[in-house]
Amino acid sequence: MPAGDTEVDVYFWRHTDGRKVWYEWSLEGYYTLDETVGDGMQEEQQSNTKRIKYGMSELHNLGGKGSHMVIT
Repeated sequence: MPAGDTEVDVYFWRHTDGRKVWYEWSLEGYYTLDETVGDGMQEEQQSNTKRIKYGMSELHNLGGKGSHMVIT
């Protein structure tokens, strides 16, 4: 992951086909930038955080091929 203000989002999905259950997951990485809105002369300024995606992983354990549990 790059240095600086970054965030990682993690996504998990649970699947079943009636005889087995498994989880699939992926990750996304974001830079976070703080932007201040206003000209500096106003009393009120707004700070907005902007997220810029810089990468994402592949979908892991697709179809439970790497790891799954048999339902009994």
